[in-house]
Amino acid sequence: YSFYAYYPLTAVSQADGNGVVAPTTTTAPQLKVTLEKTPSAQSDYMYAAPIENYKRTSEEAGVIQKLVFRHALTQIRFKFKNTEESAVIKSIRVKDNDKGTMSITDGEWSELSATSSEGNTFTFFQPTTPQTVAAGTSFDIPEQLMLFPKSEMAGNSTLKFELVLDASGVEKTVEITPTVPATGLTAGTSYLYTLLYNSEAKDFISLSTEVVDWVDAIGGDLPVVPDKTGE
Repeated sequence: YSFYAYYPLTAVSQADGNGVVAPTTTTAPQLKVTLEKTPSAQSDYMYAAPIENYKRTSEEAGVIQKLVFRHALTQIRFKFKNTEESAVIKSIRVKDNDKGTMSITDGEWSELSATSSEGNTFTFFQPTTPQTVAAGTSFDIPEQLMLFPKSEMAGNSTLKFELVLDASGVEKTVEITPTVPATGLTAGTSYLYTLLYNSEAKDFISLSTEVVDWVDAIGGDLPVVPDKTGE
């Protein structure tokens, strides 16, 4: 037997073209997806290293075969660091490819594209009440957005960050094409971008970055008590 596994469960065929593409004699199984446009609505697409051509022997009776899942997407987060006057964050949007096809065997993405010129806009942060960041302070934006991995940042024009700010009573939209980290954004890694606000700097914003791995956490023990009704 050969075992392939992915997450989340997706129907074979959907109206928007998403779903599992059945394998053929020459093609491994694939999963077509369109990424949701807000952090809270997104799914963490994962794949497991396949177990191929497995044949159980009598000595292995009752032995569990473990499927190890890995993240197929990359993750970005933002910190807004205000170096001068008070500023108000009205929204942060991200523009990038939102459609792709994942190989279930190795998590590699192909056929990346954008739904449309505006359909590939992700709303990363848009609070009901605009967020004020006082002069000389920082604000960790409490969201994380998952995107398709990128092998390099040089010449990558699909990924853009768009900020709407209010400083000194004047609203300004700032668009940034990130160039860091130059090596790209890898699957299973969370990248923290620091947005440095400076009214004298070009476009008011510059970027620095650091890499933070996704961290496994223990959720705790949950008692499972069967219903004894009817005994």
